[in-house]
Amino acid sequence: MADKSARKFDEWSHNGKAEDMQKGHANSVEKMLESVRFDKDQFSFLDIGCGNGWVVRKVASDNAGCRQSVGIDKSAGMTRRASEHPQNTGVERYTCADIESFTYKGPKFDYAFAMESIYYVSSIESALANIHRLLRPDGIFLCGMDFYAENTATKRWAAAMKITMHLHSKGEWRILFADAGFTTKMRHIKDAASKSAWKRNVGTLFITATKRHNTT
Repeated sequence: MADKSARKFDEWSHNGKAEDMQKGHANSVEKMLESVRFDKDQFSFLDIGCGNGWVVRKVASDNAGCRQSVGIDKSAGMTRRASEHPQNTGVERYTCADIESFTYKGPKFDYAFAMESIYYVSSIESALANIHRLLRPDGIFLCGMDFYAENTATKRWAAAMKITMHLHSKGEWRILFADAGFTTKMRHIKDAASKSAWKRNVGTLFITATKRHNTT
C-alpha cells in the first residue's frame, strides 16, 4: 500500500499541483543545474522525486551528451503523467519507485538530482546509501530543499500536509551525507523577485554531494 506522501502526491498529480511545483521550483532548479557542466560525451542522469518529469526532460533536451535521463517517483500518478508527456524524446525513462528500494540494471549514474523530495523518504540513511550505490565513483548528487531547520518559515509544512517529513539542520545534513560516503558543499539559492520573504532572504538549501572515490 502506498504511504501517505505517495497518496498526497497522487492527489497533486490530478489537481494541477505538479505544475505549481514546477513553477515554484524553477528558479532554484535552474541555478542548481547551472552549477554543473554536463560536458561529458555521454552521461546518465537520475531525478529522485521527478513529479511530472520536467527536469528529466530538460536535462535530456538541453544536453546532447545525455544518453539516459531517468525519473523515479513514489507516486504512480506522477510517473504516469511524466511518461505520457508529449515532449518525451525516448531518452527519458520513468519508474514508480521509492529511492530506498530502487534498483537499476544499467551502468551507474553520473548525476543524481533531488529537489524537495529527499525528506519525504522513510529512512534518510537508507535513501542516501542507495543513492551512493547508484552513482559511479566521483558521481555527483545535487540536492535542493526548502524544508530545513534554519528556514523557520517552512517548519509548519509537515503538520499542514499531515505527512512525515524529516526536518534537519544544515549541520545534521552534512553529517548524514558524510556518513553515507559523500563530500559536500552547501550554499543558499535565493530568489530576489519572489513574493515570499523566505525565498528572498533565506532561500533553498543547495547541497552538492560528491561520491568519495575510495567508496563503492
